Amino acid sequence: MKSIRLIPVVLAIVFTLGPATPPSDSAQTSGAAVQELRCEYLVSPSGIDVENPRLSWVLSPAAGIRASSAYRILAASSLDALGKEQGDLWDSGRVASQDTTWIPYAGRKLESGQRVYWKARVWGENGKASPWSEPATWSMGLLRSSDWRGKWIGERRPDGVAEGTPLRFPWLRKTFTLRAKPSRAVAYVNPLGYYELYINGKKVDDHVLSPAVSDYSKRNLYVTHEVADYLVPGKNVVALWLGRGWYVRGHPGVVHDGPLVRAQLNMTMPDGSAAEVVTDETWKLRESHLAPIGRGTAFGDYGGERWDASRELPGWNGLDLDDSTWQTAAVFDPAPATTAAQMVEPNRVVEKLEAVRVEPYAQGGWVIDMGKNFVGWLELKLPALPKGAAVKLEYSDQMEPDKPAPGADASRPGRARNPNAFPNSHNQRDEIVGNGEALTFRSRFNYHGFRYVRVLGTDAPPAVGDATGYFIRTAYDRAGEFASSDELLNQIHRMVTRTYEALTLGGYVVDCPTRERLGYGGDAGTSFDPTKWTNAGAVIDALGLNEPSAPNSADFDGVDALTTVQLNTSTAAGSGYVL
Repeated sequence: MKSIRLIPVVLAIVFTLGPATPPSDSAQTSGAAVQELRCEYLVSPSGIDVENPRLSWVLSPAAGIRASSAYRILAASSLDALGKEQGDLWDSGRVASQDTTWIPYAGRKLESGQRVYWKARVWGENGKASPWSEPATWSMGLLRSSDWRGKWIGERRPDGVAEGTPLRFPWLRKTFTLRAKPSRAVAYVNPLGYYELYINGKKVDDHVLSPAVSDYSKRNLYVTHEVADYLVPGKNVVALWLGRGWYVRGHPGVVHDGPLVRAQLNMTMPDGSAAEVVTDETWKLRESHLAPIGRGTAFGDYGGERWDASRELPGWNGLDLDDSTWQTAAVFDPAPATTAAQMVEPNRVVEKLEAVRVEPYAQGGWVIDMGKNFVGWLELKLPALPKGAAVKLEYSDQMEPDKPAPGADASRPGRARNPNAFPNSHNQRDEIVGNGEALTFRSRFNYHGFRYVRVLGTDAPPAVGDATGYFIRTAYDRAGEFASSDELLNQIHRMVTRTYEALTLGGYVVDCPTRERLGYGGDAGTSFDPTKWTNAGAVIDALGLNEPSAPNSADFDGVDALTTVQLNTSTAAGSGYVL
């Protein structure tokens, strides 16, 4: 019998917790003891609907305080009052506690739209008080249904268009006049589908594919924007561009073939008076140059967009446009559901990628290689195309030919069920229709999971420098880092982290970004433990909520699936709980 020798191995591992990449707008100063103030895990959130929100902060090691023995929180109605240490909304007094997270606000009752300024200080183990933190803020959303005065509007079905036919993505706009610049202006946007908000031609945020995902039969989400800086005395225009997103026939709660929106702009004038603009039948509407492709429902046909350059209208959202020929918006009555504030970070572009090569494809066209897989958008510059000529794009995350599922009949199509020659595209695609001029295409209200893009309809290959990728995910922060002396472990960690990032678009964890995009609890369960130590934010906390509201998620015998994940208990696929 052979003897077995055990060889000792020494492996150096470094695992750091704490802000690997602190948010740029967090309340933080070098050397301050109390940093990174958060409200409901969010940095200075606007329009929350938690009436007694939980407050948190981080103790800086640089301040020499290993643990606090007490804290004090001040909350005020103005920065001036806060600066004078006047907590006219709440003064917690000195509270003997080591807590730094989840401390509930316990001050005066807050009203819809109210803004709160707050700061905190702590006492160290030696009994000495730290300086006050830098101020942070939050504002309340619309807390009662009666606060909503806007109507649900969208495009009425055009004559001759059959019910069930997806409509083009509409532009909506409203012109109004102000006697003065408002001292405060807050826009509340409550879409069924995706949206972008513009004031006087400028987009008011860096969010994309907004809002987060919800089941429209149970819950719809609104997003709050502070927009006073975009308004001017005199003539103004507020505009919305709507996209389909998850608002698709076949999903629960969907009653129309195009996206809908309810919104209002609440303004406080310098003299204290109030003014508002709300969505109603007086808004003007016109179809944009974007239309959806594909069914938009599982499985394997989330499609993309058809971008018709001949229908573009520069300045559609600006002051100088004459919208007298636009139609008026139609008012709708969608299925009743809870309206709630979006309490997770928005989707943002987090990485820009450049193509690495372009090669001919044996079955026709050209293949752009972006170098690595990601989830998001392609931007592609194209030469002048004849008016009406189409370029087609197909997206894939791998070039290995499609194979039958394990144990399946080899003569049947593989899991990708591709009708074309490009493998594993899962019908992810876009179409670009020319107008006789050079153009630059970029996706807007859909996304793809891909590394490779097949281009059909051009005589010459795109230049490598003409293709750019944009990686999109929910914009939570990194909370820690892992490093070891074993490069294989480091590679595994990077792979797991990037995969998780690619699966967390829209405020929930999806099965995959290509074929299903569904919030199965099993997928979240298997990925939650290895990622919760390196990622932080409200989207991570949202895994603990217990209302099933993700599209095509299912209750699993009444079990709170994602809370169960936090208890390290296995759950079955098909049980997903978010938002």
